[in-house]
Amino acid sequence: MNSPAEIVAEALRQELYARTVFPRLIKFPAHQFRVAIESDPRALTEFMARHIIDHLEQHQASIPPEHALELGGAGMKVAVIDSGVDADPPDLRARLVAEHCFCSSTAGTGGCCPNGQAMQAGAGAAADDDRHGTHVAGTVGALDNDLGVVGVAPGARLYAVRVLNTAGEGEFSNVICGMEWILDHAAEIDVVNMSFGGPAPEGDCNDGSLHDAVCDVIDAGITVVVAAGNGGSDGVGDDAAESAPANFDEVIT
Repeated sequence: MNSPAEIVAEALRQELYARTVFPRLIKFPAHQFRVAIESDPRALTEFMARHIIDHLEQHQASIPPEHALELGGAGMKVAVIDSGVDADPPDLRARLVAEHCFCSSTAGTGGCCPNGQAMQAGAGAAADDDRHGTHVAGTVGALDNDLGVVGVAPGARLYAVRVLNTAGEGEFSNVICGMEWILDHAAEIDVVNMSFGGPAPEGDCNDGSLHDAVCDVIDAGITVVVAAGNGGSDGVGDDAAESAPANFDEVIT
């Protein structure tokens, strides 16, 4: 039986994939996928739709009653390492536990945190001008209410770690700093999500690279979920094998 953290992470991976291929799939759990698929002429192929539905139903059927709430993320804490999280939407403001920023300028001068420095902590530190991180955070933990979409883990608490600038760009060195901050708070965090990637040496768990930082976080008992990407270097290839951190064996992608 997978741990609650692994179940939430896998549900997140499936939800992100479904949203990418079929954006109108915005609900969880499985019966809501079925309703959306069967009522929309733009639905996925029967095979892919059945694959997603069967996978989610299998997980739901395998959860003991005492863990039923955990499938909705209750009690789980998820760190979103990205361009930040906008705290204005009430769905997200109610879920945010902490904000931190590590964002040195790609030009080599100053920083790109909201305060103009390379590091910032506290309320507003993860303000998101790019909106990508906010989108990801909503996918993870938007509240199950009458506003907007429902996250795959609406009961989860969110930690916003900004490492990207206002254009959604950044350095892996900033991501490593973010991972080190996660490691310092390992007792509080269950899952880390990184929905970005780029060309970088694959490295290993002992060379001081991003791979090393990811391994340290996983060794601390935290599940790491990353994006597979939107196409390879030619725009159509399978870039999970050529883009970090998706090409790390230890992560879920």
